[in-house]
Amino acid sequence: MKRLAPFGQPGVFPIWLAFFTYAAGMALFVQLVALPLLFPSLHAGNGLIVGGDWLLFQHLAAENAELIRQQGWSAWELRLSNQAPAGVAAAIYATSGISKPYMLIPLFAALHAGGAIVVMLLAETLGVGRRLAIVAALPFLFGPTALLWFTQIHKDTFHATGLLLILYGWIYLLRNDAVAGGSRLFQRLILFCGLMLAGTALIWLVRPYYLEILSKFAILLSLFGGVLFILRARKKVVPWHYAVVMSIALVFSALALSSFKSNRATTPTTPEIKKMPEPWQSSAIFPDYVDRQFARLYGYRLHFQLYNPVAGSAIDNNVSLNSVEKMLRYLPRNFQVGTFSPFPSMWFAEGANAATTMMRKIIGLEMSLVYLALFGLVPAAYFWGRKVEFWIMAGFFLYIVTIVVYAIPNVGTMMRYRYGPYMVLVGIGLIALVKLARSRRVVAEPGQAV
Repeated sequence: MKRLAPFGQPGVFPIWLAFFTYAAGMALFVQLVALPLLFPSLHAGNGLIVGGDWLLFQHLAAENAELIRQQGWSAWELRLSNQAPAGVAAAIYATSGISKPYMLIPLFAALHAGGAIVVMLLAETLGVGRRLAIVAALPFLFGPTALLWFTQIHKDTFHATGLLLILYGWIYLLRNDAVAGGSRLFQRLILFCGLMLAGTALIWLVRPYYLEILSKFAILLSLFGGVLFILRARKKVVPWHYAVVMSIALVFSALALSSFKSNRATTPTTPEIKKMPEPWQSSAIFPDYVDRQFARLYGYRLHFQLYNPVAGSAIDNNVSLNSVEKMLRYLPRNFQVGTFSPFPSMWFAEGANAATTMMRKIIGLEMSLVYLALFGLVPAAYFWGRKVEFWIMAGFFLYIVTIVVYAIPNVGTMMRYRYGPYMVLVGIGLIALVKLARSRRVVAEPGQAV
């Protein structure tokens, strides 16, 4: 029963509360102390940093909240100017009567703390103890990149936590622990559905087009999971009815995600384009289905370039990727950008404004620690390479980052999109280094048996 209710395990709520207290306290400090008193040149008012999307969100939310007070809730819109964070903020402002960003802190702190808890639970699926699992969650919790989300008004706290909930739902279903009783099997399915629904809802709220991207991984995972459950059933590790039901659940999750379609994956042809993009060159080698999927990915890339023509951290923006063959040749560079950027050459470069310049230096410190933790993935593969959970986490990250780098030639945006699964691997690398250091210390201690 303990494994079937991971969020109800003893000790989870106090840990979430500690994570929440940190996130809420940090957000209050940034909004009420750091910006107005310590860094006034970076303060745009209302506890917000100059030059960010949160300024637009705040303006839209405050305006809509006032309209709701005057006209009633019929004036409320979930996606004000297609921006859900503004709609969510407007609802909270209208309900509370206070149109200040600090009213959003409980929501954003709760989501960020929830994401850190999911990272902890993912680490526990590798068989590590609770203390080590908490260490794995610390990069996600304390990462300076995330400060721009849960201390401001942004999409990424919703997005990162949603991704992690979906990932945990899949891994929870695929874990190699048999469930004999029918009631337990039912409970397992209920929790899986809850995780998938919660994660899907969070992503749909802020980036509904991202669900189409996830659907392709869900299809691959369904095929893998079906084969895995058949093998387990043949070896009598799990009952056949369990294997069938779980395989069907995976398929339904893939079908549900596949129902979401995006209009961003088409080549832009609007009059706004000053220079027409290179047309897609259909492949004579690959099947039409494969070619169409890569063409849709190319459409995402062109869409981003159209609506973000002067993005400050653009990378490989002029690289031509208008065919399957060109995309495949770019794959090694894709992995390099997705895994190791921002590169040291970017850490001390000037940003678009003072705030982004300072953040680049902070992110440089963050990436220095991330590089160290990524080295820990080598011993991590040794410690947990026999566990399917480890490879699903790694595969999920590789899939996400590969798609994102192809679709978004911008380091800043890519960092936000990859944050959840990236910090899972960073956390695993970190605890692998801790585990390695512990084992070496035990061997080195005099009087200890080797």
